[in-house]
Amino acid sequence: MNNPTYIGRTYRKFENVLERYARHILKPVGRAEAVLGYECDEHLRLPPDKSLMKPVEPGYAWGHEWGNLWLTVSCTVPECADGEILCAIPDTGAVEIL
Repeated sequence: MNNPTYIGRTYRKFENVLERYARHILKPVGRAEAVLGYECDEHLRLPPDKSLMKPVEPGYAWGHEWGNLWLTVSCTVPECADGEILCAIPDTGAVEIL
């Protein structure tokens, strides 16, 4: 088996595990209300100034090799999640999301 085939197969296994178990571990409590983004080629070490960011709507296509998209998100934490540990899972379909 060649390396790209093995990597692809392994990646699909990880995706399957995440999809299978995430719904048992994580409980959705809300969605992003406002998403702003700044796309650039520079590998910034600090977040860009918010004045550079523009609204990002669902379905927004971005990126190219070595491109970056900085996001800032606003949301309201519902009362049912008060005191809970929260996490955000970006639904982008991208291979690498930090």
